[in-house]
Amino acid sequence: MSLYGALQSGVSGLIVQSSALSAIADNISNSNTVGYKRNVVAFNTLVTKQTSLTTYSSGGVQGVNQTKVDVQGLLSATVSSTDLGISGNGFFVVNESPKPTLSDTWAYTRSGDFNKSASGYLVNSGGYYAMGWSLMPWDGNKNATIVQIDGFNYMKAYKDNHGNLTYVNDSVIDSTNLKAINLNEVGGDASSTSQIRGQSSFFRSHF
Repeated sequence: MSLYGALQSGVSGLIVQSSALSAIADNISNSNTVGYKRNVVAFNTLVTKQTSLTTYSSGGVQGVNQTKVDVQGLLSATVSSTDLGISGNGFFVVNESPKPTLSDTWAYTRSGDFNKSASGYLVNSGGYYAMGWSLMPWDGNKNATIVQIDGFNYMKAYKDNHGNLTYVNDSVIDSTNLKAINLNEVGGDASSTSQIRGQSSFFRSHF
């Protein structure tokens, strides 16, 4: 092992330690950032192949950054009625456009700091629109994706601009199956239903 190799091995350790301190600094500075997940730098030891029996070739240390996106974040109360949070697994599906095309970016986020835009859409601090599935009372079609809420069955479906019923495929992320959530359209048109119970009255969003 040369003197340069010995020094380089030590320098690699210092570089990774610097990266670890940078990750800690980011974690501290973003402790109150909505949706932020902590970063961890893992240390990997590099062992080089020895090509000689009389000399030793030094290895070093390599840092691997890990963002803990699968860790449950802290849920905190807010004064905004449009702020959302996820407890457990899952992500919000968002898009950079309220009416996505093939060139618009789809993304996943745990940040639920949504605000109502001038057009009524739910938009997060990054400027992305919240996307969701439309719900309608279940029509008995066994091929529809059924969601049970308060003992009532709903299906993921919607009617297009021509009045045609479209059943949502919740395994596909595209503009046909997911729609931008617009609070100005939450009420919708009344439709007949046989699902009525006494002593309570409520409105439910289509999303």
